[in-house]
Amino acid sequence: MSQFPTTRSVFRPHFLLLHLRAVALSFAYFVLAVAADGEDLIFHPAGPFTPTELFATGQDASADEFVRLDVARENYKVAGEGFAAVVIDSGINSRHGTLAGTVIDGHDFSGSGDTLDRYGHGTGVAALIAAQLASSNITKGVAPKAKLIPLKVYSTVPALPPDTGPTVQRINEALKWVLDNHQRIKTEYGVQVGVVNLSLGYQKNLRQVAGLPHASYYQTQRLVQTLRDRRILVVVAAGNHFGRYDSKTGMDFPAICGGVFSVGAVFDSDFSPGPMGFLYADGSKVYYGKQGRCTPFTQRLGGDELTENHTTIFAPGNTVYSASPFFDRDQDKSQNGETVHDGTSRSAPIVAGTVLLLQQHYKRLLGTSDLPPVDQIEECLTKGGIKFTDSEEDPPETFDNVKSTEREFVRLDIPGALKHLTEQFQQAVTGARMAAGNAAEGAPIEINGFGVQLK
Repeated sequence: MSQFPTTRSVFRPHFLLLHLRAVALSFAYFVLAVAADGEDLIFHPAGPFTPTELFATGQDASADEFVRLDVARENYKVAGEGFAAVVIDSGINSRHGTLAGTVIDGHDFSGSGDTLDRYGHGTGVAALIAAQLASSNITKGVAPKAKLIPLKVYSTVPALPPDTGPTVQRINEALKWVLDNHQRIKTEYGVQVGVVNLSLGYQKNLRQVAGLPHASYYQTQRLVQTLRDRRILVVVAAGNHFGRYDSKTGMDFPAICGGVFSVGAVFDSDFSPGPMGFLYADGSKVYYGKQGRCTPFTQRLGGDELTENHTTIFAPGNTVYSASPFFDRDQDKSQNGETVHDGTSRSAPIVAGTVLLLQQHYKRLLGTSDLPPVDQIEECLTKGGIKFTDSEEDPPETFDNVKSTEREFVRLDIPGALKHLTEQFQQAVTGARMAAGNAAEGAPIEINGFGVQLK
């Protein structure tokens, strides 16, 4: 097995196993091996699948239903219009029918020469955020009127010259690109960059950044904080290796970085794979997945554990449908593919799309052109979410083969988050009215640093 220098860390996309429901695949399914130095990750192809049905339960509920997306759209009339999400991943298949007109110019850090997705991961992530059109099993994205910006940090698996894979250095270059270009994007395209999605990880189980072997890791944390200062939230998949690490709490990098919004995975419906259970790539196994419960693979870290970060929220991450590129590798002819994946890679973009809805609602409420403070968005997501305890079921062995943490977490509820933001605004207006005393209707007041008219 080849070995990379210890100063470079190669990320892996955060999805686990690809299920097929009579969906043809023309790209290979990949397994992961760890380099001999224990620091770098190398992708190895396990060979292509033939078009077939690998696994199907017939019990998958819509992830949209679980987070009540339709209720949010009906009650708050938000779709992400005027905003853009940056997707740091394998590129985006802009030719996919569900993404027509959604993708704007990004940047290639992989050396492939373009931002087109030839692997499949980035397209699935992007469609969950902002697919404009429904197609067969693919629903609209959470924010279907938003734009997508691909920052391509890897192109092939395994990494082939000139591509060396999604290293920490490339991730940092992509984050810096956002800092350097978000104002230009607003000017040229008329949209504001509101969120960055990173469905990538280092395949570690960490409780802090301190002690990691290279300065690049600390640079990641600094760049994240600078983006927060610009009111751009960085959403990161928590990781898929809870089973591999013997149910010990922790998260992957960069999910562990202070300042990122880390996302774990829950079942969006009851999941019953049969008496033999279902084995995930990290060694965790599910016998019966209960709706709203943590998937056995999701890494998790409680907010009471005195670490740099914790798993901020959970969203659907088991058998989630999305888009994927079908293409002829020789002629690069794109078609409209569909996949269904497990993993926190699917959970993170659902949250990223929700961030755009909250930002749109905030601007509408305040009549401002500025983004809301990141802390305020995080509060809406967590306080507007639904609390649950990661506890053992009775008897535990009938559910999965991992040990629960017995800690309290929050799962995403999109209308709940929007309601919390609305109530924040109403409370601020009430307070401003009281402070203004007998001010006349239409008198200007200030909320969160912005002028608002009394109504």
